[in-house]
Amino acid sequence: MRKTKLFGWLLGIALCACMVLWMPLTADAADSVETECAHGWVDGTCSACGEVCAHTSFDDNGFCAVCDFGQPAVDADGDGYVDIANAGNLYWLRYAVNIQKNYSLNAELTADIVINENAKVSEDPRTWKSIGGNNGFYSGIFDGNGYTISGLYSNGSALFCDVKDGIIRNVGIIDCYIFTRTDSAAAIADYISDTSRVENCFCTGGEIRGKYEVGSIVARCGGTVINCYNTSDVGGIYGGDACGGIVGELYSGGSILNCYNTGKINAGASTRFYGGIVGDIYMDAGKVDNCYYLNTTWGTGIGGADSAGKADSMTAEQFASGEVAYLLQSGVMGEDIYDDDWNYIETVTPQIWGQTIGKDAYPVIGGRQVYQITTCQNVLTYSNVNTTDGHIWIDGSCTASNVCSICGTVDDKLGHTWMDATCTQAK
Repeated sequence: MRKTKLFGWLLGIALCACMVLWMPLTADAADSVETECAHGWVDGTCSACGEVCAHTSFDDNGFCAVCDFGQPAVDADGDGYVDIANAGNLYWLRYAVNIQKNYSLNAELTADIVINENAKVSEDPRTWKSIGGNNGFYSGIFDGNGYTISGLYSNGSALFCDVKDGIIRNVGIIDCYIFTRTDSAAAIADYISDTSRVENCFCTGGEIRGKYEVGSIVARCGGTVINCYNTSDVGGIYGGDACGGIVGELYSGGSILNCYNTGKINAGASTRFYGGIVGDIYMDAGKVDNCYYLNTTWGTGIGGADSAGKADSMTAEQFASGEVAYLLQSGVMGEDIYDDDWNYIETVTPQIWGQTIGKDAYPVIGGRQVYQITTCQNVLTYSNVNTTDGHIWIDGSCTASNVCSICGTVDDKLGHTWMDATCTQAK
């Protein structure tokens, strides 16, 4: 009897001990289920557990529905360029260049890209970091094919960071907001080397601000910027140097050719070297030629000075008339054409600059050709119609002739006061 009681007492103690041990084990197991990895995705890989996302579906703008990774771009037509058809493709291009270090990857836009709507005022904008950089230079060809990228939002990052032996061409940046308190800033490229160029590009409807070396197209230019324009606001903040409508600082050997700016230049409190075209030319060793800026944007074209034929101030009327479009196109270099045996055939000048006079306030890339003509009144003017006799015909009537629409007089020696080809004094 005494042994039975002792056995029961020991069994009770054992059961209690088991329960004490069991309870925390069960709680730990429950906690392990509740705290399953929440996944902090970085470039498609969880930074906490290392899981790689399978990317089973992408949204309409090309981002993975699970991890937000950009949809990989492919060379669908085998032309040597991966096709960028949405914002996700563009972000993937950055990953392929910066992380996978495919610095010479060629890419082309096949559609207009929208990253953000109304970038500056967006409550939760998708931010951008440049292609290139990370101790590597982009050396490929990026061809926009005339398409645009809108809503670029960044802390100073341009579309590209450092470009060496590369070409950026035929792309427009629309509605960008690029702002940094500590560094340089631009829309197309932060830096291009002497073996690189940016051509046929533009920036419109945006705002670009940086501490120093701020430009709409390129911040720091050692290469060539040619046939580009800007209408976005550009400015410096908190002091610093070199803010220009097209390029911030032009280095030795660099050049800015056939470009114009109508965007406002906003001066910082102590920023030096501002210009309608370029903020500063380092050691005066760069080249600026055939460039124009709106006279209300800033007082000078090249960091405090103007030079005829290099950076000329123009009025809004001169821009609207077609004069600037004509001058820009006049500076476009011809291309020599050869046959299969390398025999010279001819030199062809591509039509880059144009403008529909009366509709476009400023020149546009790929616009309607503008001609310089002398009218039947012996007045030099600009027209979308090339004429050999000086008549500018609209609906069967010459808008430039000295024919009074009331009395029919052609000769103005009789004291007619002409207003829009009509004698205001005739009865």
